[in-house]
Amino acid sequence: MLKIESSLDWSKVNTELHRLGKLLPMFTHDIQKISKHLSEEVKKLSQLEVDHRNRRSGRTELICKEQCDKINQELKKIEQYHLMTLLAK
Repeated sequence: MLKIESSLDWSKVNTELHRLGKLLPMFTHDIQKISKHLSEEVKKLSQLEVDHRNRRSGRTELICKEQCDKINQELKKIEQYHLMTLLAK
């Protein structure tokens, strides 16, 4: 299951996304676009995590959690899409 808890998990998840692209060559371009978009979201998460470490406030922790949840929702959609394509074969 693709899921991140912090920006440090992105390399592992990105590797899995590229593996999915190789398994489904007809959707490689789509997966590359999604990966690029998620990479930008992870950069935002990384900046939020730096702000949280500097400020140590509950508000910044909540913002980091929300950004992480947003990314995980997108990853869940990708997994569902992958499952649907496997079942359609």
